[in-house]
Amino acid sequence: MTHWKKRKEDWYMAGGDCETMLFVDATSESVVKKRVETVVKRNGMKVKVVERAGTTMKQMLQKSDPFPLTGCGRRMCVMCENEMGVDCRTRGCVYEIECKEEGCGKKYVGMTGRSV
Repeated sequence: MTHWKKRKEDWYMAGGDCETMLFVDATSESVVKKRVETVVKRNGMKVKVVERAGTTMKQMLQKSDPFPLTGCGRRMCVMCENEMGVDCRTRGCVYEIECKEEGCGKKYVGMTGRSV
């Protein structure tokens, strides 16, 4: 592991005060963070409490892909040919396969990191 990467990953451990960190949602005047820090300190835990920023105005207003492609352009793509309303390029999908054999009715539910 390179020196800069180790420093970046372990920044909260500087000085040996903390062993791990806990993210809390950002609140007005850091109310939640201060309460959690009080509990952490009272119980002698070595935890760094960090406020996680909420949704930014940019994230609320910006559309990441204003001109999405329709279909993947591959020949014989089952998802696109049948116009299933699913982006065939989406990764990390949960899927279900049902046995079509008469009287079976069994189903398999799986998840893949690959595209559908």
